[in-house]
Amino acid sequence: MLGKALRETQEDPVEKANIGFDLLEALSELWGYRDAREENWGDLLNVLQCVLKRESFEQLSAVKCECIERSLSEWLSSRYLQKEDIERALDCLVSAGFDPWVGISTGEEAAK
Repeated sequence: MLGKALRETQEDPVEKANIGFDLLEALSELWGYRDAREENWGDLLNVLQCVLKRESFEQLSAVKCECIERSLSEWLSSRYLQKEDIERALDCLVSAGFDPWVGISTGEEAAK
């Protein structure tokens, strides 16, 4: 629901920011359940948390909001996440303008 709400709130930057913080909180809560799911699910959850922690939600483009919604509804909510699903999710993130590797970047890249 938060992904859809984020996508639908393009005209109100304050509301987008509030939804974004709620989303980060929900992802953080899910992190506590990662051992109950397959490794790929935990990997995608980790990538999403790293990517979104570095975003200014109130300035997210429609394309980025759509990618977030898709990542949540199509992949993170799936019954079983396979390697191909992770690849599709990463492609979606890159196409939308996110850096899915931001969590493992070092040096100058991490300072951006």
